[in-house]
Amino acid sequence: MQHFDWRSWSYDDDLSSGNGHEPASLNLARLPALADGMILAQFDPWFGGFGLGPKEVDGRLLVYTVGRYSATGQEQWREVFGLTLDAITRGLFDETEGSFRRGAARRDWGEPQPEKPLAVCAEATLAYLVAYQATGRVSYAEVAARALQYLAGGVARQGADLDNLAAACVAEALGYGLECLGDEYLAPARASLDGLWQRLREGLPAAHCAASLGALLVALRILGERPWLAAAQLATWGLEGVPSSPAEPAEVRRYALGARHLVELALLSGRAECAATAERLLEALVPQAPTGDCGTLAALADGLRALRAWKASRTAGGA
Repeated sequence: MQHFDWRSWSYDDDLSSGNGHEPASLNLARLPALADGMILAQFDPWFGGFGLGPKEVDGRLLVYTVGRYSATGQEQWREVFGLTLDAITRGLFDETEGSFRRGAARRDWGEPQPEKPLAVCAEATLAYLVAYQATGRVSYAEVAARALQYLAGGVARQGADLDNLAAACVAEALGYGLECLGDEYLAPARASLDGLWQRLREGLPAAHCAASLGALLVALRILGERPWLAAAQLATWGLEGVPSSPAEPAEVRRYALGARHLVELALLSGRAECAATAERLLEALVPQAPTGDCGTLAALADGLRALRAWKASRTAGGA
């Protein structure tokens, strides 16, 4: 595998001109390739995961790597998510319960942490589902199906005590599982999913609008009902006020994920204003991107590529 030497690259030097005032459009054009380089550089080819220290489950980042494999056909991306998912299955997946531990204290995924947050489990499940779609590997579907049962049970156990972020992430995973695996896998979970969709349709705090929008988009694809389109549109409101000052990495990542969802909403609904909002978001977020955070840069790169594809489709269609 060819690795990008991240240590020799300066974010400021590469994304700005000599006077430090290069147009934002050039930043947007360059960031996806730079994000890919950083991810490949930080991939651990011996044990999977990213970095040479303790490991954590980052389902969204793994979803991105599967997407890069699907888009490019490059085997290096399959090695990244394949080795990492296998390591997670061996070291952090509780086969009896169907849950994922959030990380491990050692580079080789040893000494797993005891915590199993539902949001982490949901995003890990998404990674297995998209990997199954991309490769057809049945073991990914089997892990995902077991995890989906755990997620549905978690909704039933926690009920009204389920926090908003977890509710949105679980709804997205259950809905995507229904798309990928069908009712035969998820019949027992369907009641939980319907309840979560109704909760999202009624509205969540703006802080979780990116996650809720992802779940509502799944509902829109599956159900194709106008009320879900309206609910998804409402979920975009909280994405319009990006902080002008540098935000926390988690906040930048959440907004970047929301921008990606906005582009998908534009594709599903034909509403160009959703893509325009996504573009404003991304232009504001790129200068705030933390240079050492693969997950945040991946979220930004995904949004930028989606926006580029949206613009190309509009041009091709004469819009």
